[in-house]
Amino acid sequence: MLEIKLWRRSVGRLQFWQHGMRAEFPLPARAREALGQALDRPPPPGGSAAALCAALEEGSVRLVTVAKCRQLFARAGSRVELSRVRVAGSRRWSVALDDPDAGRAGALLARLGLNRLPNLHYGLALPAIQAAASCPAREDVR
Repeated sequence: MLEIKLWRRSVGRLQFWQHGMRAEFPLPARAREALGQALDRPPPPGGSAAALCAALEEGSVRLVTVAKCRQLFARAGSRVELSRVRVAGSRRWSVALDDPDAGRAGALLARLGLNRLPNLHYGLALPAIQAAASCPAREDVR
């Protein structure tokens, strides 16, 4: 599964993302075009996951394997995604809240006690997780 989300802006601790598209492999032509636009580069020539990885490795994109198991919860216009993530042998939890109403999203984050935690998307968090996983003196917190 390929999912494209575009980070539009941040307001305080909230990040506003636009859902670009979701597609199963092999990727149809429209999904490859959307990916090319999102990455500001030509679309990958083939629709398989292997073709996509080969095309991305030729550019400035760094590929990172992320194993993700997620649970989705929806209520009153809000969607919460609770994920167990494994990267470079390190396990983490991630929580994502989708809500078009910023006030309601902020109130829900406060009610859940998440408003005091760092708000990082994968693009910012993955390098830190990988660096921590490669440090031999660090114990993995589970």
